[in-house]
Amino acid sequence: QQEEDTVDRFIDLISSEFVSGRAHLEYIHPENMYDGDEHPERWGYRKKTVTSLVKIQGAIQSASKGQAAKESPAGESLETEETTPRIVYEPQGIRIGWRDGGSIYLDPNNSLAAAQAHADRLKQPLLISSPTALGKRLAERGLLHISQGDRNRTKITIHGERRSVFHISEWSIDEHATLAASATEQGL
Repeated sequence: QQEEDTVDRFIDLISSEFVSGRAHLEYIHPENMYDGDEHPERWGYRKKTVTSLVKIQGAIQSASKGQAAKESPAGESLETEETTPRIVYEPQGIRIGWRDGGSIYLDPNNSLAAAQAHADRLKQPLLISSPTALGKRLAERGLLHISQGDRNRTKITIHGERRSVFHISEWSIDEHATLAASATEQGL
């Protein structure tokens, strides 16, 4: 029972770190965060609207709302400036892992450090003291995709660098992240 509570608590703590802006999961394929089914806010990102200025050279069009046209003496538009608002997502806090589709790759050291820091802020220490112990608990709960004996980490190449990570499914964290986001929105 205590092992289950410790794992649940770890997941709750990192989920809270995501929604509080203290940690994030980096998207291995950043273009995926703009798919309609994605919710980057759950994984430590903040939505931001930015306006970019686009200059169109040699355009012949009249100025309208959102555009400022420079005209030649003959009345032809030489250059048009258009402002276009767009949504971007900015990562918040430290990176504690990566995300690719339904897979999450947690950095054992950074994810544990983030959970411990949050637990310390709550003045309720986390009862897992090492990444090895955390991997063992995650494996015992059946949350790791691959665990071979004492090896609870998966080797994966991310952006050209070989990394040793905890490979878990999104669903393992998603429910906790959704609950933490709801609590934050409600001011709890």
